[in-house]
Amino acid sequence: MSVRKFFSCQSGGVLLLFSLLFPVLLLAGGCTLDYLRALDARSALQSSADAAALAAAKDPNIPSDKMALFANNYVNQNLAHANLVTNHETSVRKDGNTVEVQVSSKVDTSFMRIFGWNSLDIQAVSRALPASSFYERITFVVDGSLSMAIGATREDQDAMVRISNCAIACHYKDSGFSASYQQARSQKIQMRIDVVREGLRNVVTRMRDAIKQEGPVEFSIIFFGNELNEYLPPTTSFAQVLQAIDQLELPKSQDYLGTNMHKTVAQIADSIHSGSGNAPDDRKSIIVLVTDGIENDTTGTVKKNDTIKNWRATGDFVYNSPNAFDIQSPASDLCDPLKRGSHDIYVELLEYLVPTGGFISTKSAGKFAFIGTTLNDLSEKRLRACSGDSRFRRASTPADIVDSLIKIGDAITANHPAYLTN
Repeated sequence: MSVRKFFSCQSGGVLLLFSLLFPVLLLAGGCTLDYLRALDARSALQSSADAAALAAAKDPNIPSDKMALFANNYVNQNLAHANLVTNHETSVRKDGNTVEVQVSSKVDTSFMRIFGWNSLDIQAVSRALPASSFYERITFVVDGSLSMAIGATREDQDAMVRISNCAIACHYKDSGFSASYQQARSQKIQMRIDVVREGLRNVVTRMRDAIKQEGPVEFSIIFFGNELNEYLPPTTSFAQVLQAIDQLELPKSQDYLGTNMHKTVAQIADSIHSGSGNAPDDRKSIIVLVTDGIENDTTGTVKKNDTIKNWRATGDFVYNSPNAFDIQSPASDLCDPLKRGSHDIYVELLEYLVPTGGFISTKSAGKFAFIGTTLNDLSEKRLRACSGDSRFRRASTPADIVDSLIKIGDAITANHPAYLTN
């Protein structure tokens, strides 16, 4: 065949053309796959950055020097199943209430490396703000019975015994008995109610410093014993709340010698509305129950059968004595009315302190023994069911009580919603 005929021949032209274009098509397809992998990896980075920014914005109690570690841990959790991203860097910047999280990484290439691109840089940036339009009412429901007047530590109880021969300062000046409560105050003996006061002050102070505005959060304080008393009506003023907490004392009334949690919870469920949280007049209700967990039906009178109105015995767990009032753990359905009303419930169980000295009658000794062997643990089980494990705390020592209340307050603050501003 002549040279002219060879070049003019078209047989096998498609095969020749395909052979020439195939490497180009293969590289183009490979580069496209590299690019799509990078897009998938960037999507995973963006989701992780969004989650970290929202979490950090929701919790204003995170210290500035711990913010990067917090965000990085969140990113790690969200990228745990993203095989395309093996190494990444996380940085955090906070401007006012806005939290910015930036996550950067590299995706190794397979085909682009032929052209010298061994990896592709990817980056995701997310910004989030706490929702300032979320409104809630936090009600501290505090056990006001006189078991809260026990010395907070062994040393405090010993000091109480020295002045009144009783570890519990359960008598006021006008009660007809020795003024043990006033005596404990004059001797600066720390009682359990003082520890609760310190814990509540810490909770409100930390919320004030975190939220930095009045209006979204409304506070109220309720004491309960045989009866319920609204100690502090609802207010959005941090100053008013802190002033009320500083003046917190056990009620001077025989209505608080006993403890009726069943009646208290029912009254709260009937009187406090839990709304959507989208408006000041439709606040989400948060109940923080602070109690030593023991109910008793005494009214403090000499009448043996004079028991609290609406007392509901739980049956199997009542301690009966011919000369002593009944005691029991809360009922298993105690918080059902609050749950039906969509209240968020947090519980701080102060482990009941059994007196370590002073005069203890035979009937009281039997009562205290029953509390220690049976009711303390049973009360924990019942109250834990009230709130759920994540919102339940049990504490005994003053330091643990204050720390547990702070953790409850921080958990409430961290649960505030946030939104992305990207």
